[in-house]
Amino acid sequence: MIGCLDTIESFLVRRAICGIEPTGLLGLFRTMWSSVDGHPTAEAIESVIMKRLTIEWPTDERMRESIKTRPLYGAAIAKYVVLEYDKSLGLDQPKTNDFSIEHVMPRSYCDAWSEVVTKPQHAKLKDLWANLIPLSTAMNEVVAQSEFHNKKTYFEVDSMFASARRVGKDFESWGEKEICERSEHLADWAIKRWKRTTNA
Repeated sequence: MIGCLDTIESFLVRRAICGIEPTGLLGLFRTMWSSVDGHPTAEAIESVIMKRLTIEWPTDERMRESIKTRPLYGAAIAKYVVLEYDKSLGLDQPKTNDFSIEHVMPRSYCDAWSEVVTKPQHAKLKDLWANLIPLSTAMNEVVAQSEFHNKKTYFEVDSMFASARRVGKDFESWGEKEICERSEHLADWAIKRWKRTTNA
């Protein structure tokens, strides 16, 4: 049964990351039990979904492209996927729900970042998953619009979140190159975390 739930989660999370509307899902789930003859397996559920040609289950390629180019901030799935990645780093998780999503490159274009990216670059990059990390609400307010070299120390030394510490540790600067690099890493991880067996 856990395998069945993992399959359904993969289907739904991939669609959410890619921004696909939930059209047709009610009909799919209403008939799913009878479609698997009351004997659900991960393979049977995947087969039922794949036969519904009007309902998209995003491929690995579509996932990668969406993670690299589609804004995640503001999507209902954002906090979930950001925390799932943080949990995957295998370190102790903070026992708090008091967190917010931090834009490493600030969401508002400002003088402190004007020499790092142009305004059009900023508009394209700011809300991508790769530019987002979880932070305590208090720390988020402290770092705010700061330059990366100031944020870096807070992330690496003081953050309770593993993914924030990793960004602080692994990067000396933060701009388009670093966001693109992290996008590829997150895409590799997400494709494995929410698998789709068939990618034709």
